[in-house]
Amino acid sequence: MKKLDRRCICFISVMILIILFFVIMGKIVFVTDQEFYNGAVGIIDTSLTEQYDNVISSCEVTNENSISHGDSLVRFLRDCGYNDVIYYYSAVNEENKITSQTILNGLEWMKEKGIKRINLSVSTCVYNQEIASWIKNNQDIQIYASYSNLKNSIDYPAMYEDVVGSGFWEKIPYKENDVVYESNEIIICNHKIRYYNGTSYLSLYTMITQ
Repeated sequence: MKKLDRRCICFISVMILIILFFVIMGKIVFVTDQEFYNGAVGIIDTSLTEQYDNVISSCEVTNENSISHGDSLVRFLRDCGYNDVIYYYSAVNEENKITSQTILNGLEWMKEKGIKRINLSVSTCVYNQEIASWIKNNQDIQIYASYSNLKNSIDYPAMYEDVVGSGFWEKIPYKENDVVYESNEIIICNHKIRYYNGTSYLSLYTMITQ
């Protein structure tokens, strides 16, 4: 028992030192207890493999062994302390692919549900006129998207004019309404300590804090 206690203390001490190092260096996004957007939000992504109390989904869970990218997005919001309802649309078609049409279907589904903030972090280098027009014609709905974790200059839907994009690479040609972070490393420190890495989480964080 004493050995276990010592290991726990050692682990916590190392984690605290790592957190302090990154905070001091300004290369980490540090999330603590704070106020978030007061209202339901939407996520359009892959399928979910688990059920969640505060999630209203467009489809049944897949019950796969490993968690999906969508599961990680939902868990991130919950770990941050966001407790409002999350509307979730799986944009995966019968061939297990996400297409422009399935994204449009998801946007329409969110519109019918009255959701005003939607996270759409499905990155592609292909411009789609239909999606761009939908976003432009629905100004009362704010779309949030992430730029890729890689250094590239063509990234949709984050690059669409009315979308709030989130990223951290300095050389990306950001728009005026985008949010640029110092890093895509995120540590949540409220009732528990959680670590996340990726621009998809930055986009979610922007959505609930703007």
